Amino acid sequence: MFIETNSDYLCKGWPLWRLPDRKIKLRITLGEPLASPPDENAAAFTRRLREVYLDALVSDRLTAG
Repeated sequence: MFIETNSDYLCKGWPLWRLPDRKIKLRITLGEPLASPPDENAAAFTRRLREVYLDALVSDRLTAG
């Protein structure tokens, strides 16, 4: 699941009691389901997960323009 927003509201370091100063836009997209096969260790799964995440960011930048 990828969650994108135009605001820093509720991001790391944002105080819970502070309201945003403008309207917030959210976009939530689902990626392909990922499962770790029994023979894949945690480091390999983490690398694969990182690649999927980075590919999604690159493809989003290419289609957003």
